[in-house]
Amino acid sequence: MIAAEKEKERQRLEAIARIQQFEKAQKEERDRLREIERLETEARLAKKRADEAERKRLAPMITHLHDNNGRKWPKTELELVKKFVQLHPGAINRPGGVGNKVPIYYAVWHGAALNVVKFMCEKMRLENARKFRGTDGWTLLYYAVVWKHDHLIPYLLSIHPESLSIPDSETGFTPLQEARIRNDKRAIELLDGATLPRDE
Repeated sequence: MIAAEKEKERQRLEAIARIQQFEKAQKEERDRLREIERLETEARLAKKRADEAERKRLAPMITHLHDNNGRKWPKTELELVKKFVQLHPGAINRPGGVGNKVPIYYAVWHGAALNVVKFMCEKMRLENARKFRGTDGWTLLYYAVVWKHDHLIPYLLSIHPESLSIPDSETGFTPLQEARIRNDKRAIELLDGATLPRDE
């Protein structure tokens, strides 16, 4: 009789231990799932914050290569322009936008950063940048002078020194004369010292 009672008690204690072990395993699983959910929520929030920060960072920049917003081009970073060129490789030489011009026109007209203009000229091929003519036969240099984007003048002169003597087809003014009319001392200084290449 005592042996049977001992056996019963042993079985009861084993059952209690199994139940406690099962409950512990369930609690650990619930804790693990809660931790996974917490980490996933944190990751979603972090991604949302990063996306929002990226949207805010990009907001003052162009939204496409033919963007005609004059406030956006000077704030546009080179990496964004590279991304647009990668997504739409043919757009760099394709006219479009409000002025139906190639993207370099908008970049120079609105005073994009020098590294952006250099990249765009190289991507469209320097030969095409040299051939560009806008309103009244204006070259890229002429646009930089008219809109007082003096930071672009040395580079544009370096890739197309002949543009120094290409006049406005309506007025006949050269870029230097235009700079003098506008009393742009920095442009005058940059252009006055420039020389045309000599024919060999």
